[in-house]
Amino acid sequence: MKLRNIFVAVTVTLVAIAMAAPADAQLKCKAKQDKKTGEIGYSFVNKAGGTVLYSLGDHDFNDATLWHSFANEDTCQSGGKGRNCVVSNDAAEAAIAPSSCKIYMADLTSGDKCELY
Repeated sequence: MKLRNIFVAVTVTLVAIAMAAPADAQLKCKAKQDKKTGEIGYSFVNKAGGTVLYSLGDHDFNDATLWHSFANEDTCQSGGKGRNCVVSNDAAEAAIAPSSCKIYMADLTSGDKCELY
């Protein structure tokens, strides 16, 4: 199987098996791969309205050093909504699914978190 096919299969799995958030969840997230560039864009709705960060591990909110801003944070999120946020400005890096096949997004101020598989 070609490496690209494996990558697409992992990415489709990442998107298709996204953990469903409860109806009353304050932070809902999803991921989608751009068909042209391969970049994985992360989108979310944060009812609390705070800035959303990401982590590749299920880390404690108290250790902010383990949570990262999206590479395009200034243009991808506003007013509690994020659209097509990427983890790197380098298209090749942004197209790589996390090695754990999980990514966590959180509003460290409100303590709301979502995860994608």
